[in-house]
Amino acid sequence: MNSPQPRSHTEPSSFNDLAGISVLLVEDVEFNIMVAEKMITNWKATVDVAENGVIAVSKARENKYDIVLMDLQMPVMDGYDASRYIRQFNQHIPIIALTASAPPDIKHRIGEFGMNAFLAKPFKQADLYNIIHLFCKTNGSKL
Repeated sequence: MNSPQPRSHTEPSSFNDLAGISVLLVEDVEFNIMVAEKMITNWKATVDVAENGVIAVSKARENKYDIVLMDLQMPVMDGYDASRYIRQFNQHIPIIALTASAPPDIKHRIGEFGMNAFLAKPFKQADLYNIIHLFCKTNGSKL
């Protein structure tokens, strides 16, 4: 008989405790924005969207966010450069790379770009929730 295994990830039924968290979602694909925004707002967090890196840097400079979800490949300014610019004035905010097509070594190189972690698209709802929860909890945010 199998005994219950401890759960290492939050179960979807408990996706409701991100109230008070402010997320900057940097993404240029409307469908991806809609999906991520819906998930995050269902978890009671607030979402601000930037369609490219230039807008993201400006918003990160002017507003307080608990976490940045950064697409890597965008027009105007990509996520790599945007992350570097954000790090010039904010060393503490977690920046999570989101991308469907990244170099194979990106997981090992995210620190070079000022990012804290990497999440491949398409991502699972539980994975997105867990990474936001982990970094906001670790960063001393309102969780």
